[in-house]
Amino acid sequence: MARASVLNPYMNNKGISTVRKFYVMAKDKAPANWPSCVTIVQDEDYAAIKDFYDASPFPREPDVLRQQIARGLVVAIKQDGMFVAAGLVDGDKGNTGVIAGIFTLESYRRRGYALKITEALTFLIGQRNKRPILFWQNPVAGRVYQRAGFSFLQEDVALWQIYW
Repeated sequence: MARASVLNPYMNNKGISTVRKFYVMAKDKAPANWPSCVTIVQDEDYAAIKDFYDASPFPREPDVLRQQIARGLVVAIKQDGMFVAAGLVDGDKGNTGVIAGIFTLESYRRRGYALKITEALTFLIGQRNKRPILFWQNPVAGRVYQRAGFSFLQEDVALWQIYW
């Protein structure tokens, strides 16, 4: 819950609701192919992807980001020699993988990059025989996730069983 408190001032300043909505993807909706414009971030890209996340509303802890890169859990899109969109799997314990940190630079938005990042992360999680889940606070992000095939997780599900 600490993440939400960090994001609340940002979200409130942007006029975005801070109510979390959890989503899951049905196994039959997972993408069958890897989006061609997305790559898995490699160790040699650590400094560039850290700078990317430091400039976003979702900064990552350096050690955690390095571990996620080493495990192949960070994906990105490069344009014009720089990262313009990225996302990662924040938790993949048990039978779930939590998609998080999806961000696109403002000047590169409305090109479908967030959807491609979401599809790539969903594909990665599926390859590990896990179920992709995510939560969102931004209604624009919610529409992207719904287009990717995610469905609302009903309130009566025990959310404490989900690790992220």
